[in-house]
Amino acid sequence: MADSLDYLCAWVMGEKDSFENLIDLGEKSGKEQGFNICQTLDGNLVFGTRCEGGECSVALHKSCGDSIDIVGTYHTHPSLQDDPKLYSNFSGQDLLLSLVQDRRIICLGYELEKQRHVNCLKIKDTKIPEKDSQVFEILKDISYSNTAIKSIRERGNNLEIAWAKIKNLPDDQLKRNADILYTISESLKRVDETYQKELKLNISFRDKLLELLYKKGYIEACNG
Repeated sequence: MADSLDYLCAWVMGEKDSFENLIDLGEKSGKEQGFNICQTLDGNLVFGTRCEGGECSVALHKSCGDSIDIVGTYHTHPSLQDDPKLYSNFSGQDLLLSLVQDRRIICLGYELEKQRHVNCLKIKDTKIPEKDSQVFEILKDISYSNTAIKSIRERGNNLEIAWAKIKNLPDDQLKRNADILYTISESLKRVDETYQKELKLNISFRDKLLELLYKKGYIEACNG
């Protein structure tokens, strides 16, 4: 049956070229790519419409179509960051959405040392956040952290816009605004420090959640 987790894993491996092609597209564009994995009424698995996001996320908001179930998701992480920990594993947000939305498989594509990788996790139970208070509490931590990261990024983007406007002023005006430019530069440094601390915390939540999900048998890698 198409709802078999092993069937889902085998289907992904059979369509691996299509999954890897999206990794190439993500590397070229510098943006995350993704699609839903859909199951038709007669049990066949098909690709949902491809979505393109930004450097840090992609919203798979496009449905699979009428009377077609979404059973899983696939998206890519472009290798823009220096630390492979940031793009070679599922983020806390990836796991949160998959558990809350009752997906049965979640797949991630990325390039590491010029090699393409497609990793998938079978989600072996449904309604996990409702059944397990430990999982639920970590998901809350991830959600709060995600909100903080979003706010920090917005603050940084606004400061960068202000910095660019002043930096592009004529020389005489630039000199008059030197103090403001310095203040913005210092603020950007503090924002970056705050972002790095929150990101580190977010990754620790992600790792804690993965460890718990594996330990309790809620998830399993497709390759065993």
